[in-house]
Amino acid sequence: TDRVLPYVCGEIMPMRRLSIEGCGNGSGILHQSDAPDMAHFRLRGVVTSQSSGRTDRSVIAGIGFMEVQRTADRPGFRFGEAQSEAVEAAGPEVSLGVKGRYWFAGRGYLTADAVVGVGHVSGAPTVMGWDSPVIPFASLTVGVGL
Repeated sequence: TDRVLPYVCGEIMPMRRLSIEGCGNGSGILHQSDAPDMAHFRLRGVVTSQSSGRTDRSVIAGIGFMEVQRTADRPGFRFGEAQSEAVEAAGPEVSLGVKGRYWFAGRGYLTADAVVGVGHVSGAPTVMGWDSPVIPFASLTVGVGL
C-alpha cells in the first residue's frame, strides 16, 4: 500500500559554512515499510548570510544526489537506467535554499529551511512511471538544532 510517512532531515556541519544533509522518510534506516520515498543526500555551502541579534539568515547552494523509490528500500543506490523490475533509482541533483535560525538558549536554535532544486534520475520513468527523468522539487522543513 502507498502510505505517506513523515519527511525528516538530518544535518551535520563540520565547518561553519559547509554542511552534509540527508532528507527523506527514513526508509531502509528508520523503518522497512513498503512505502514510496524521495530522499536527498547533499553537500551544502553558505553563499551569503546575515545575522541580527538572536537570528541569522543564509542562502545555501547544494549539490548531491537523490533517490526515488516506489516500495521498500533495498540496500545501496542504483544510478543510471533502470530495469523494468527495479523499485528504486538515483541520480544527481542541485539545490538552492534559504535558511533562518533563531537562537533561544546557549547553542540551541529553532530553524526553518526552504529548498528548491532539480534532479536528473535516468531510471525514474521506469521506476516511478513518470514522464521525465528531470525531477523538480521543493521542501520546507522546520526543527530544532544544537
